[in-house]
Amino acid sequence: MEKLNASINSNKGKLEFLEEDYLKWKNQIDQIEKVLHEYNSEIQELTKQKKECFNQINIITLQMSEDFLGSKKDIKRSSAESNNTLPNSEKIKNLQKEAKEKQLAINKIKSKINITQLKLEEITPIFESYKKDYQKLLKLIEMDEKKMIRLQSELKNRIKGDIDTEFHNIDSISLELLNSPNDIEEKIEKVNYELNKISIPRYIYEPQNPFDLSLITQKLITFDEEIKNLEPEIIIDINENDLNGYFDQFKKLEDILSGIQFLTNKFLPEVNLNSHFRILVNNVLLNFFIDIEFVRNDKEHINFENLTTPEKIFFIIIFYISINLYFKKENIIFSNVSILSKYNKAGSIYRTIRKILPIFETDDSLSKFYLIFIITNLDLKKEIKNLRIKTILES
Repeated sequence: MEKLNASINSNKGKLEFLEEDYLKWKNQIDQIEKVLHEYNSEIQELTKQKKECFNQINIITLQMSEDFLGSKKDIKRSSAESNNTLPNSEKIKNLQKEAKEKQLAINKIKSKINITQLKLEEITPIFESYKKDYQKLLKLIEMDEKKMIRLQSELKNRIKGDIDTEFHNIDSISLELLNSPNDIEEKIEKVNYELNKISIPRYIYEPQNPFDLSLITQKLITFDEEIKNLEPEIIIDINENDLNGYFDQFKKLEDILSGIQFLTNKFLPEVNLNSHFRILVNNVLLNFFIDIEFVRNDKEHINFENLTTPEKIFFIIIFYISINLYFKKENIIFSNVSILSKYNKAGSIYRTIRKILPIFETDDSLSKFYLIFIITNLDLKKEIKNLRIKTILES
């Protein structure tokens, strides 16, 4: 329960830290969606008014084409004409003008909708990232609190069964100060493990007289003599040239990683990320591996698995491109068939291309490179500026 309590407090702190940014982006999303709803309502009303204009035109046209014979028809016609002295042609012209004005107003609103929709698409991935983290923290807190309640109930029931009946007011006991049997057993195992590491083997001391260290002293004297006798044979031959070669190769690896990190960080700010490449070694210092840490919005440190799917796809593409840029490959070819199917998302791939192309256009150091994207089975629904497209059909 101490661990759970620490976890709850830690996650609540993170939630409080995250909440301000989350609500800020949520409010922006809500405002934009409200504006889009209002625009669509205006379009519906204008469309309705435009349709009414055409209905009136159809009625007038129909009246003009009918042969008004009979007294009833003449009376109706005379009544209609007496209410409006304008000729039918002028009425139609005015209605057509009104319908045209309605359509122009609709077009202007649609243009505003497109601009607003682009803004929504731009900030939605950021909001979704905050939303995912926010909801994850809420869920973790909820799960831990439920687990805490369950553990408290279990401990109360267990103590009620063991304690004397005179201590009937079990609720007065602070359960947070109690350890569960499993926790106690784990602590005992850890203590025994540490004791075994520091205990002296029985064959080098006398259990009946543990303060007699003569056996240990004799062992040390014997060991010292053996070392002295073998000293000429103990030679550690170090080839300085080999060592220098190892250090040179490692330095080259560090330079490559530093260069690729620099290039990836040219692109990552487009999705509010920054990367840091690290070389780590395992516990026995025999193997090393490359770890990439990301910083979101200059404050949140995360690994690749905690990125959102659009962020992962963005990084995969720009990481591949950065490697090719570092090794000076002028024609950089990227294909969506080279990535895992779960990252093969049309929206995120095309959004990544849209975001990185302007960087190649404005950065002089990148102007000599050519990007070639081979995309299969992913429809491009919206044209990408300054991207020449060639369709290759299967024969």
